[in-house]
Order: sequence, then C-alpha cells, then structure tokens
Amino acid sequence: AGTLRAVAAFRLALQEMTRDRVPLQWAQTQNNIGRTLLDLGQRRRAAADLEAAIVAFKGARDVFANTAAPHADYFTAIIQQTETALADLP
Repeated sequence: AGTLRAVAAFRLALQEMTRDRVPLQWAQTQNNIGRTLLDLGQRRRAAADLEAAIVAFKGARDVFANTAAPHADYFTAIIQQTETALADLP
C-alpha cells in the first residue's frame, strides 16, 4: 500500500512539475516513478507495473539525454533490467 501511495504522490507532483516548466525535476520524478514501479512490478509480478516503469524511465532518459549529466548508462541498464523482469513473468 505504501508503494502505491508513493507512485500516486509522484504523479500528483508531476501536475506541478511539468516537463516544459522544470524538465530536470520532471525527469527525476519520472525516474522515481520508474524505480517504484519496477520494485512493485517485481513483487506483484505485474506486467502493467513493469510496462509503466519502462515508459517512465524512457521519459526521464529523453530529458537527461539533453543535459551534460552522464545518465545514459544508467537508463540503458535500468530499462534493460525492467524489460528482463517483464520477459521473465509467467
């Protein structure tokens, strides 16, 4: 229940922290959503959670790709980890 509340809180925060207004904060929040959904999806063995995590990670990656921050390797790895978790579901 706490994990679901965290995802809801992050999504609520995105109503104020829009991609256009504060792109780096938006991307960090997307990453937080992705991490939380990855954990939740692995625990619940839920494809929908893992698929939503991938979408969140890709959104964050796209924003960070336009910065000097070295996040490319992180996002490549975390997206691959999430895709593997999704493929391993029964």
